[in-house]
Amino acid sequence: MVKLTSTSPELAPLAPTTSISRLLSQEQNPGHSEYFAINDNDNEALDTSTEYQRAISRSRFASFTSFDSRPSFLLQHQISHQNGLHSSQVLQPPLMTLNNPPRSQWRISAIVIWITACGFSDGAPGALLPFIEDFYKINYITVSLIWMAGSIGYITLALIAFRLEGVLGKRRMMSYGALFQVVMFSLISPGWSFIFVIIGFFIGGMGGAMGVSQHNIFLSRFDKASLYLGFYHGGYGIGASFSPLIATKMIEHGIQWSYFYYILLAWSILNFFNCWKAFEGCDKDLKPFEGNVSKAETHDHNSDSHILTRQISIISDIGTSVFDSSALSIVSTEHPEDVNEISANADKNFQIAVKSITTWLLASFVLFYQGGEVILGGWIVTFLIDYRGGSKETTGYIASCFWAGLTAGRLFMTPLLSHHAGGKRSVFLLIVGSIACAILTWFITYLPVTSVFIFLIGLFVGPMYPLMITVITKIIPAELQFVSLSIITAVGSSGGALFPFLTGLFAQYMGTYIVLPFFVILFSLDGLIWSLLPNPDRTLADNKWWHRIW
Repeated sequence: MVKLTSTSPELAPLAPTTSISRLLSQEQNPGHSEYFAINDNDNEALDTSTEYQRAISRSRFASFTSFDSRPSFLLQHQISHQNGLHSSQVLQPPLMTLNNPPRSQWRISAIVIWITACGFSDGAPGALLPFIEDFYKINYITVSLIWMAGSIGYITLALIAFRLEGVLGKRRMMSYGALFQVVMFSLISPGWSFIFVIIGFFIGGMGGAMGVSQHNIFLSRFDKASLYLGFYHGGYGIGASFSPLIATKMIEHGIQWSYFYYILLAWSILNFFNCWKAFEGCDKDLKPFEGNVSKAETHDHNSDSHILTRQISIISDIGTSVFDSSALSIVSTEHPEDVNEISANADKNFQIAVKSITTWLLASFVLFYQGGEVILGGWIVTFLIDYRGGSKETTGYIASCFWAGLTAGRLFMTPLLSHHAGGKRSVFLLIVGSIACAILTWFITYLPVTSVFIFLIGLFVGPMYPLMITVITKIIPAELQFVSLSIITAVGSSGGALFPFLTGLFAQYMGTYIVLPFFVILFSLDGLIWSLLPNPDRTLADNKWWHRIW
């Protein structure tokens, strides 16, 4: 029998020796997870902060049926049924802090600087697009291939990233993204044939896939995850805000458009060495904080033959620890060798993630989100030149309004919304706000007012992605998060290529007037998909249909 005991004197009264019983049916599909929370003799569901405090003080146990309805504030003991196994223990790891593990501050800084360079790269094409078309004498459809190439590269690597991690290790996965970008900017900056630009964007997409999923999972395991994710994605926005300004200023001084990428070439070289040094030893020191903590295969569910000692993390919400995760342990008396077994199998986790409807709903959400974001950031300058009377030399500055709004939203609104409204509600509010501002931008023709609404669109669009990441960490089991996020970002990246390409295709025959209608349609679909996802801020007791929305 597995017993729950206290290893901390001050917590001993809170956790008397208690049996962990199976409260849910054994008839589960492979990949289905059960979550056990604190209760004593009854199965009452706890759904308010007051009841939560009672839960800790009275050592209660209650059951919840699936991760789709998982409450984020209770002690979690997850039993995963994979491939017909009756139980394998996958326990929540402790949360990282700025001081534990070592170099955390350096690592966060390094990846924020890296993602800022990514934003600097992604924000430039919108301002440079008219000059790229003139330089190569190409049309809207052909120039749109740069987004398609980047997306294909991203998808190609993202779908095998879960295998590469086992081969390359975390340090290389965290660092090689910058190395791919060195190759990308080496091909683009000389201004060679357009085919080299396409190849460069393809390789750059591979570099992005190698880094982004790893970085998001890394930051989501910190005690203040929503804050650091806000910094990370805000860094992207900062880079994207300044690049149109710098690119436009260089064009004004008669500098060839491609020379802008020499800045990024030097930056990426520095990024590679910075990340390589910052993540030295990370394969070892990040291991205790990973989601796949331990596995103990049960040979006989009715016997006392299973012995395991492992920390259980008690977490209240993303970024908030209730108390030290070392305070409680599961203790037993036989088979101590099971402690060192590893729970995750990459192939099995991939199969489970692929079969999960939650993974594909989130992938569809990011598909439309990134499609709308890249459409607006990439085509808004051309739209303003064609339909608002903007000049080719100065309208590039207005593109910075969108990215500046996106940056402000991610840096300042993300932690506030996460704390006060929760991820689920906040994203709904942001979708509605961005659609409203896009419609106003569509119908108001006065350029200065249009610029204000473009800024507001960015302000509402910005926090959506980091807030979505915080929701992912609550509704997808820890051992599946890297695989699921790789799928989600791969599919999402295809949206960042497919829809801008379609915009260029339709714009060739209908004009760039279709940019804003496309954006409204894509974000409306996002609102519909978001309503279908589970709400981690609610429990099973909240079973009204609108609880999935609010």
